[in-house]
Amino acid sequence: MATVELDKLCRRIARSISPFFVEFDQVGAFPDPDRARVLWVGGSTPAPYVDLVRSVNDALERTGFPPERRHPVAHTTLARVKGRPDRRLPEIVERMNPLPPWRIRVDRIVLMESRLARSGAEYSPLFTVPLGDGGGMESD
Repeated sequence: MATVELDKLCRRIARSISPFFVEFDQVGAFPDPDRARVLWVGGSTPAPYVDLVRSVNDALERTGFPPERRHPVAHTTLARVKGRPDRRLPEIVERMNPLPPWRIRVDRIVLMESRLARSGAEYSPLFTVPLGDGGGMESD
């Protein structure tokens, strides 16, 4: 699917979702701290985030992409783990939690392209789409 088509798909979906907040208060790892590939900071996954992810996944599935079976997890990637994670990582993650909470305003979709290089993944934004009318906020 071309970037232009993805942009149009996201614009259609984004109009129906107002900006919202995500509260981050924990550190975790995917798939889990014992086999970490990704370290993240996140928190509870609010309904608007689930709706947004589900809408994008459903639209992509209708265009031929395979269905996404995992439940959406609101998070920001902190680091990617190369090789075997340190055996102390589960204990470190556990001791870091809970974090003092902070809120992030989600007001746009950004499609990022990642390219693997010797130094690690390099990310470039392909397009940005504002949520809703780009103005008002939904209350928590």
